[in-house]
Amino acid sequence: MGLTEEATEFEILGRSLGRRIADTIEVYPEPIVDFARKSIEAEVPIHGLRYHPEGVGYVDSGRLQEGDTVEIRNEPENAHDSRAQAVFTVEGVKLGYIPAPVLDYLSQCTDRKLSASGTVVHVNSALAEQHQKITLNVVWAY
Repeated sequence: MGLTEEATEFEILGRSLGRRIADTIEVYPEPIVDFARKSIEAEVPIHGLRYHPEGVGYVDSGRLQEGDTVEIRNEPENAHDSRAQAVFTVEGVKLGYIPAPVLDYLSQCTDRKLSASGTVVHVNSALAEQHQKITLNVVWAY
């Protein structure tokens, strides 16, 4: 999971998202709201990677690395959720989406349009489940 041996139980839970193979729920660390910086920051997984074969290939080839910057774009025309925020590599390869529960949290914090920036925190091996493969640190500014 990319954590040190000294990681606390909550750090492990945050990185693993509380999932086990048979689970159907995920646990997310609560985003940090910083009123002074006018920002909301969260560590989140990318959802929907399996639906983007080019993204799967990009990740599994080792081209996506910890520390890489990713682009986060609003997709108001998305048929499943008009609040959708898609995640792309700087080369324009679509990786997936910010999870809907995080979007729910954001909508409760503010009704403003938020600009987002993301950094890859962790990339699991090709053996990991698609929805647990990439963890991002995302900062939304308002």
